[in-house]
Amino acid sequence: MNRSKLYIIVIVALLISNAILIAFMVFPKHENRREDRAHSIKTKIAEKLEFNEAQVVAFEELIEKHRGDINKTDEDIMKTKRLLFKQLKIGHQGTPDSLLSQIASYQQEAERIKFRHLIGIKNLCTLAQQDNFDDLMDELGDMLERGRRRKK
Repeated sequence: MNRSKLYIIVIVALLISNAILIAFMVFPKHENRREDRAHSIKTKIAEKLEFNEAQVVAFEELIEKHRGDINKTDEDIMKTKRLLFKQLKIGHQGTPDSLLSQIASYQQEAERIKFRHLIGIKNLCTLAQQDNFDDLMDELGDMLERGRRRKK
């Protein structure tokens, strides 16, 4: 291979690597897609319900309480799952029904927390916003399902 062909190959390789570098700079990777998704859903809900500033503040407070409650329940689920998996490590061959029941109970509590959160949002709505809330409930399942499919 002569030098001119080698130079052309090197120049093309450098151009391609520069294009890739520019693409990464122009289209940065989202570091925290979960927070982006949560913010997006929160914004859509507030806009759909046409919340005023006071309602948005109360909505933010509901969200913070909801996140705290859900995080605690998720931690409880993970701790119990660790205990369940530890049963395998110590050679337990049977199904530890008490641990499985406890996990199911925590998951049921998580669903209660979510439902109470939605009731709290509904209670923030004025009578004029109730129809928007009803429409939102129809859309919310679709929004959450699309997010779950993207996550997989």
